[in-house]
Amino acid sequence: MTAVSGREKARAILTGLYPIVDVGPGMSERGTILFVRAFAIPGVKLVQLRCKGISDRAFYEVAGGVAATARGLGLALIINDRPDIAAAVQADGVHLGTDDLPRAAARRVLAPGSMIGRSTDTPEEARLAADAGADYVAWGAVFPTTTKPDAAPQEGPAALARVRAALPSDVPLVAIGGITLDRLPDIADAGAQAFAVIGALRDAPDPESAARKLVTAWKSAHR
Repeated sequence: MTAVSGREKARAILTGLYPIVDVGPGMSERGTILFVRAFAIPGVKLVQLRCKGISDRAFYEVAGGVAATARGLGLALIINDRPDIAAAVQADGVHLGTDDLPRAAARRVLAPGSMIGRSTDTPEEARLAADAGADYVAWGAVFPTTTKPDAAPQEGPAALARVRAALPSDVPLVAIGGITLDRLPDIADAGAQAFAVIGALRDAPDPESAARKLVTAWKSAHR
């Protein structure tokens, strides 16, 4: 049987809502797992775990609990920034920023077939990331966002469409940054296969309800 590549997995999984679980100081492992459980709904196939400002040990412990939970729920798990932790907890892949390890170095750490995503700021960066073997490319911030205020200034959906045009057709494009329900039609029209959301879920009184609304709106945008 031919092994499935990371890019093939990304094409199958990256469709629609891509929740990012942002763990900071004071957020417990139990609270994180409960948050992940909110995304075990039709239309969501993966989650990303992002841990900034906590120790490596705490990141590893939270990631282990989340990985076990995600597997039980049938969700793929992507670890932000850390190929070593992704490998240690047997996650499905890693998401790398522009200042993180090169893709080739991450690939040596990860299991065969693991997905590697890459954040990019320009169409040229996106194309280079795909040429270097990224299984999917994230681009943004498409709109202003408080989650990552230092993100490069962007030009909205029109620029997102230019990124899509710069990428090979088999590389999924994930839009990120300031995405809300009313902005989903523009994201879909620009050619993104998926959209990543942090604040709109983290700050929602009912994250599961918020996720369901985003999934429904995305489906409507593609009709």
